[in-house]
Amino acid sequence: MLQRAFAFDEQDVALGMDTYYVEWRGQEHAGYGGILRFVLKRGGADITFSPNMAENMDGMARLSISFQLAASEYLALPEALGCIFHGSGCLVVADA
Repeated sequence: MLQRAFAFDEQDVALGMDTYYVEWRGQEHAGYGGILRFVLKRGGADITFSPNMAENMDGMARLSISFQLAASEYLALPEALGCIFHGSGCLVVADA
């Protein structure tokens, strides 16, 4: 799961929660930030985690996801992911 709040308060900033949230197989494998590179391709995504996030992900440093989407669904992804990863610099759209 990837998500990002629409706005952050002072507590979010103080706790380092003023960024995107990543969760894999439940909250025990989760954290804020921690993606070094998210490469979006037509048929999937390749994700590289920072060493700290990899620890949170039970040692998983990389993740590849495959999907089959209609053209209209895929075209919506770069904008949505751009909002989630805003300011992080980790999003790469390979098919652009």
